[in-house]
Amino acid sequence: MSERASLRPMDLGEPCILVVEDDAAQRRALERLLTRRDFTVVTAVDGANAVEVVSTRDVVVAIVDLQLPDTNGLDLIRRINAVRPSTECIVLTGYGSASVAEEARLAGASDYFEKPIVDSTRFFQVVRKSWQLQRLRLQLEGAVPLAAHRIIGDSPSMVRLRSLVDRIAGTSAPVLITGESGVGKEVVAETIHERSRRKGEFVRINCAALPESLIEAELFGAEAGTYSGQKGSRDGLFTAAANGTIFLDEIGEMPIGLQPKLLRVLESRKVRPLGARKELDVTARVVAATNVDLRKRIAEGTFREDLFFRLAVLAVEVPPLRERIEDVPLLAVHFSRRFANAEGRSSVELPPETLQALMAYGWPGNVRELSNTLQRAVVLSPDRRIRPEELGLRPGDASEPPPAEVPPPVDVAAPPPAGWEDLYDLPYTQAKAALVDRFAPTYLQRRLREHDGVVSRAAAASGLQRPNFRREMKRYGVSSGSGDEEPDPERST
Repeated sequence: MSERASLRPMDLGEPCILVVEDDAAQRRALERLLTRRDFTVVTAVDGANAVEVVSTRDVVVAIVDLQLPDTNGLDLIRRINAVRPSTECIVLTGYGSASVAEEARLAGASDYFEKPIVDSTRFFQVVRKSWQLQRLRLQLEGAVPLAAHRIIGDSPSMVRLRSLVDRIAGTSAPVLITGESGVGKEVVAETIHERSRRKGEFVRINCAALPESLIEAELFGAEAGTYSGQKGSRDGLFTAAANGTIFLDEIGEMPIGLQPKLLRVLESRKVRPLGARKELDVTARVVAATNVDLRKRIAEGTFREDLFFRLAVLAVEVPPLRERIEDVPLLAVHFSRRFANAEGRSSVELPPETLQALMAYGWPGNVRELSNTLQRAVVLSPDRRIRPEELGLRPGDASEPPPAEVPPPVDVAAPPPAGWEDLYDLPYTQAKAALVDRFAPTYLQRRLREHDGVVSRAAAASGLQRPNFRREMKRYGVSSGSGDEEPDPERST
């Protein structure tokens, strides 16, 4: 194929980014940068070539040079918008000014950058945000189906979370779900239950909502006459959740005096109702959740360490929304459709400026706050179009809760550490995984050397249980080198 149109091998329907640049070096540099971040890229050398590509390809974002051999970049943006109105356009110019920015905006561009691009971080933020906005627009138009999974999001962290939930759903071990308030811990718990083979009910209790005098009877049940005025026996929630799941929300608020009894239920799989002589079998799976740091509570003496380890056999962490802001469009589609249906509306429209406002906000209240915001906007909007001012978000609102500790400043001009240079060409998640693969063997070997190759002591110093430490050794090909063959509990059972 000629230099006029460079199409990378792919399906014709695959969404792509179009780079329109007549300078070969600039064009190849942009293509290389974008493909390294997992975008599919098409290039064009002039306006005619670009219009041809836009007419035949699913161009989500067009990056257009202002000066082209056969046309002005602003005129080309108008032609692109006429052919494919959904395409987001970004302008590249050799000289920048307020007038250029205004002209680009009036022509239909969402942003502009001076060449050469110095602030690559901002450039990729703008490109990725434009990409996400168009994905949302397609979903609103019904071109892209919403995910069937209740855990919504296509960010790497949510893809991993869905995979983890699907893997543990079929097991019976206790689960501890952690995360800030409003991230969706109960949705995760419900999903674990729904995707399991359990036939019983999903029973929930908020450990902070009941007084200490009642929570024991609520959980374990009580025989007749246990309390003044009680006429009949009362089943506890562990019994109500037979062959199902009991969800202990806000487990960190459980009274310290009740914690040993819960631990015994988890270990013996039996429960004794208050006032009863006989124990009952427990067939419910236990899933607990908390938004507090249980290790800190352990240090303070308000939470038992043995109960923590018994609950955290399978640990699931739900990330805050501000750390996966790219999922906001998918969630906005989900909530706007759901609330529109509840109000008897056929559909609602979230224009680009509204989506920009949603993605620019930090969501300190996480998914719950986003849901409430969309519900209010759908209810109060006078027509099907939801405008930014109807969201009720103030620009000065805190974008995230204050950090517990202020990290030291990072010198962005400093050279990368030795051996890291190649990692900067990879997407973040791949670079992070590669760095862990380099670090882990050295860390394990050092711990083993510090403890004369004794695996149990090295594991304790690492904060890992011995079987987990051995699994890491096997994964990274690390040997203890000491003949330490202590019986492994996992192998001896």
